[in-house]
Amino acid sequence: MKRYSITYQVTDFIARLIPKRRNVEGDSSAFIHSVLVFLQQLDQLQESNPRITLSFHSKDGLWVYLDGAAQFFLKPTQKFLLLHIFKKNKLSLSIGKVKGAFQTKRKVHYAECLWEIRQPEFLWLMNYATGEWTSLEVTSPTTQNSHPRYIPGIVRQLALTEFITKGRVCNGVYGRIKKHRISATTPIEFDHILPHSQGGGNTEWNVQVLCVECNRLKRATAQ
Repeated sequence: MKRYSITYQVTDFIARLIPKRRNVEGDSSAFIHSVLVFLQQLDQLQESNPRITLSFHSKDGLWVYLDGAAQFFLKPTQKFLLLHIFKKNKLSLSIGKVKGAFQTKRKVHYAECLWEIRQPEFLWLMNYATGEWTSLEVTSPTTQNSHPRYIPGIVRQLALTEFITKGRVCNGVYGRIKKHRISATTPIEFDHILPHSQGGGNTEWNVQVLCVECNRLKRATAQ
């Protein structure tokens, strides 16, 4: 995992929103500014609350995870953002109640919902995320940034990005469960490769993504 890749991926995400022709319909600068503000807000949420983790991908987009489950995926285009929700959740149900927005919905086989979103829909999404997630309770002691096993936001982001880039392969549990590929809707957790009790740190080199089943089995067999 390389730190410089995150900068590249974020700038690539923004660059794909910039119209190549000046006569593209609408004011793209206001939209791009809103996207930049939202990315800053999400980054602050990720750092302040480990229940939220982001993952950028060049030529792909932005994944946003909450409690180990993919909440949504944003793919940029020069005219709008494509908002994907792969499994019905609180966000998709809330969108269904919005009037006068989210009118352009596509039918696809690989996602529960897919919308073309422009400035009005995007501002609603910003307000929803910051309003719903800013007040999320941090319940586990290990998710407090003062706890010795706390995994910083940037480390979680790097681990999640590597996991998605390599095809969502869970490494399994040695001697119990082999490596296996999981879907975008399968819940995940962050694992210390070398357990903290054995001297393992909270660095990018010692954190990986496992499916919930494997991570809990690993913890149980390590005791």
